[in-house]
Amino acid sequence: MKLQRLEKFGILLQNYRMKLLLKRTEYLYLEELKGVQNVVHELDDGEGFPRLKHLAVKSWSEILHIVCSVGRVRRKVFPLLESLSLRRLINLETICDSQLTEDQSFSNLRIIKVSDCHELKHLFSFSMAKNLLWLQKVEVFFCDDLEMIVGPDMDKPTTSLGFNEIISDDDPAPKLQHLEISYCESMEGVVDTTGWSERDEGKLIELKVFPKLHFLRLYWLPELTSFANTGHIHSDLVVEFPSLLNLEIQSCWNMLRFISTSSPEDTIHSEMQPPLFDEKVRLPRLEVLRIDWMDNLRKIWHHQLASESFSKLKNLEISWCDNLKNIFPPLVRQH
Repeated sequence: MKLQRLEKFGILLQNYRMKLLLKRTEYLYLEELKGVQNVVHELDDGEGFPRLKHLAVKSWSEILHIVCSVGRVRRKVFPLLESLSLRRLINLETICDSQLTEDQSFSNLRIIKVSDCHELKHLFSFSMAKNLLWLQKVEVFFCDDLEMIVGPDMDKPTTSLGFNEIISDDDPAPKLQHLEISYCESMEGVVDTTGWSERDEGKLIELKVFPKLHFLRLYWLPELTSFANTGHIHSDLVVEFPSLLNLEIQSCWNMLRFISTSSPEDTIHSEMQPPLFDEKVRLPRLEVLRIDWMDNLRKIWHHQLASESFSKLKNLEISWCDNLKNIFPPLVRQH
């Protein structure tokens, strides 16, 4: 079903047959509709579109939320949805602003593409993110106010949240394979796992981030300081991307470290111009590395590397890094 440029769409929704069609549709395209601010609770009476597989929403200035309700959402929301495309929703505040109680909400989502949503602060709420067991591809472009990929539920106190529940080594989820983030001028980090494992202090911790991810591109993110902030106070931490094949970092001028920690070594590195990749980053299968327009970057590698990290590298492209002192340090050795 394609609904486009309807001035009095709210009146049309009062028709019983129209609502019945919406409940049965599998592919829904919405563009420039008037009189609706919430997709689920106004178009589908809060039923959650039980049969919908593909949803595209474009150029809809009045829309504020895709899912919105007071308190918790107790119904299954988009249980069969496979792809979600949001484009030019200039006032969109959240995709889901409430705590989801049903595990099957968004549980089949595989692809999400978001562009030109300038009021969006985060892509997923925490309760939504933990259901994304089959997510394979995320593309985000031109979202100026986006700060984090995962943020708190609107009806819960603001806390520091990242992908803690969906990147643990005990669970094979998510199945994210492709992640691309571009032109998000307020984003400071992608993953925040601060406080994730203080219980393991004193032991070697291997944190596997996005175990199925094979492509990662970060482009034109001027406030990005690191991809992940672990916040660990000990140095026995290795962050591994076990399946990553292609990594591109371009025009991220404030990014000095790929993985940031709060260990004492950070203070030392900050005084000695930290390398982009240190011994805490493990990329055992990386084949392609591209770094462009990183003027603040002074060093790429630490003199020590994590075991097997970069051992499969086949293609290295570096350009327009005016302050880079060298490509390889004098001594590069692995543990």
